[in-house]
Amino acid sequence: MKMEYVDENKTFPMFSLEPNKYKICKPWEDCLVVKLLGKNIGYNALCEKLRVMWKLTGGYEIRDVHHGYFLVKFDQPEDKARAILRALWLIYDHYLAVKPWTLDFVEANSKISTTMVWIRIPYICFQFYDKNILLTLASAVGTPIKIHMNTNDMQRGRYAHICVEIDLTKPVQGVIGLEGTWYNIEYEVLHLLCRKCGSYGHLARNCVVVTSAESSERSNNSVQGTIPVESNTNRSVAAAPT
Repeated sequence: MKMEYVDENKTFPMFSLEPNKYKICKPWEDCLVVKLLGKNIGYNALCEKLRVMWKLTGGYEIRDVHHGYFLVKFDQPEDKARAILRALWLIYDHYLAVKPWTLDFVEANSKISTTMVWIRIPYICFQFYDKNILLTLASAVGTPIKIHMNTNDMQRGRYAHICVEIDLTKPVQGVIGLEGTWYNIEYEVLHLLCRKCGSYGHLARNCVVVTSAESSERSNNSVQGTIPVESNTNRSVAAAPT
């Protein structure tokens, strides 16, 4: 091990290890890191949910590493491959984030930066229900993964249903335009999505982003003794320009 003082301050000693010194990690170097987004789950409940959801055929071991993260080790490579395939896993109506474990993973500092979600584009005309068109539209939201089979077969025309991998560190896209018409984008099962700033991780009532217009409105409300009421009826996070 090596030790050095941060900014030469002796009250902040920082130790570091050579990569080949992580012997305790050897049995877990091929495991997966999982976390349920927006909801806490107990160890026993997670074990049972993963066994059934992933249809595990071999042995597996799960370790709780705090901050909502779990390590999952598989006896069968096929089970790991099935778990990490580009699929959307849901537990209790929340997305389960899955990624390979790496040596630089530290649960106290780690954040889930990307996840796959289902998005809806309501009221889009049937002539645009083409795979290439819909995937191109979805590319404005994130990385397109696939189109829902009901959308692909045009069995349901109320909205286009597309799976997209999004960056949770950036505000989500609220609208997209096609042939002069604007369409709202709805995000399924992202429970901590702010309708004010479009960021994941908090709700609008806890948002610290305040525009000049909102600041003026709050001042007026303060004088009048009223408080703005937040509405939760719309799942889209932005209105189309008029």
